[in-house]
Amino acid sequence: MDHRLLNYNHLYYFHQIAQSGSLAGASENLSVTQPTLCQQLRQLEDHFGCDLFERKGRSLELNKNGKYVYSYTKQIFGLVNNMVIGLNYNQKIKVENIYSIGLTPSISRVYAAELLKPLFVQQQIGVRITEGSLSNLLDQVSSTKLDFIISEKPSSKLMPKNLETQIIGSPKYHFVCGKSFEQKNISIPQGLEALPYFKYSSTNPIQIEVDRYFYSNKVYPSVIGESDDINIIIAATSSDHCFSVVPYIAVEEAIKNKKIFSLGVFDHNYADICAISLKDISNKKTREVIELLKRND
Repeated sequence: MDHRLLNYNHLYYFHQIAQSGSLAGASENLSVTQPTLCQQLRQLEDHFGCDLFERKGRSLELNKNGKYVYSYTKQIFGLVNNMVIGLNYNQKIKVENIYSIGLTPSISRVYAAELLKPLFVQQQIGVRITEGSLSNLLDQVSSTKLDFIISEKPSSKLMPKNLETQIIGSPKYHFVCGKSFEQKNISIPQGLEALPYFKYSSTNPIQIEVDRYFYSNKVYPSVIGESDDINIIIAATSSDHCFSVVPYIAVEEAIKNKKIFSLGVFDHNYADICAISLKDISNKKTREVIELLKRND
């Protein structure tokens, strides 16, 4: 096979012939003479070193090699078509100020949606959400790929020196459980002793507070799982498998529908939700956007 750069005009003509099933059909669609198409096709077959069609009278039928190449040209020119449509569309639409915001897994998506509502009603503000681990998102803020991150307040040891945090919310946390646990009339905190418990990772700020709370009360639940993804924690809890400590706003609807039950408020230091950004934000609007998000929970 010839390893020189493939001529994409040849490939496009092949694609059109394969779609039409004949030189005549492709010639009409492309407004190119049949002899020119025949010549282009022969050059492509010479490049590949094999025939791509079986000639049957005036029609052309893809052979095994042709079917293989056609399976790729459908993808190639499908992507090209999408690119052209997308480019034309993006040139015509009005794009407002887009703010790229990182979101860590430990932030309840319900809470995040509520937190971001002030931005959704601002017609001049657009939002692009990127989800990822805290360490990855911190790198992206440092390199200005993100404007800021919404996260539980991280340990100062994890914070790069060029970044700063601003408190934007303090959601209340509840001890929650499934129906079978709720029926036992569990007291807080002593009643949680040895109960199956789905926790956050040990370095998660809220988990540090919960651990301190349990330790001071000499309560030691039985850990059956660990995740910083609030959705996984809620799923495990709602399956009537364990208890957990979650932001009330994340389970408010489930509690109303009696899919999850609150055992009581985690009456301790709540984990603050903060915006993490560069210390020297050159974009004044970014500071204004962060101010819009500040709320009391």
